[in-house]
Amino acid sequence: EFPWQREEPDPARDRLCTSSRGSTQLECSIEGADFTPRPAPPKNEIVICAYNVERGLRMDDQLNAFSSDAGVPVPDVLLISEADRGCSRTGKRNVARDYARALGMYYVYGVEFIELPRFWGPGGSVLRRCEHGNAIVSRFPLGNVRLIRHQRARSWDSTAQRVLRVGQPRFGGRVALTADIRIGERMLRVYSVHFESGHRGSGPNGPD
Repeated sequence: EFPWQREEPDPARDRLCTSSRGSTQLECSIEGADFTPRPAPPKNEIVICAYNVERGLRMDDQLNAFSSDAGVPVPDVLLISEADRGCSRTGKRNVARDYARALGMYYVYGVEFIELPRFWGPGGSVLRRCEHGNAIVSRFPLGNVRLIRHQRARSWDSTAQRVLRVGQPRFGGRVALTADIRIGERMLRVYSVHFESGHRGSGPNGPD
């Protein structure tokens, strides 16, 4: 089982990434905590939701959708992508942790990108460096947690963007966060991924 962290981190100060090896490869710890009020009984059928929360810009509205009469079931497992951690654009919140706390679940979080300062760009301005990544939120215990960082990744680092502080300058690249979920005596392995599509070249039948 993941070694759940009892201390409350300051996401704007306590960084998970200590260094970067080039613009796409980061060295980062995985964060996780247990907010479950009591052990969840095993189930034969579970609800899994893969959710791009778009940095957490509307996290309160998203959480309200799970707790209202909007017909959105509260998932047993939530695979989150694009979650901010300590970013000014989302109030320096730890989005994945706040999700888990509000839903009373376990969570683990891995960094995909270190966001660099910019005045404007997709998702809004960033005043100071912060972290952005994937999470797994579950009502059942998590273990064998691993962050798989893609060896070949698009570089988002641009000198022009960093100097002018525009666009979307960042260190890092796409990742997959994986964990085993213990449901009674059974195990379920899940992956939280954040893929993107784009033009990468042209083959005989058109763009790859």
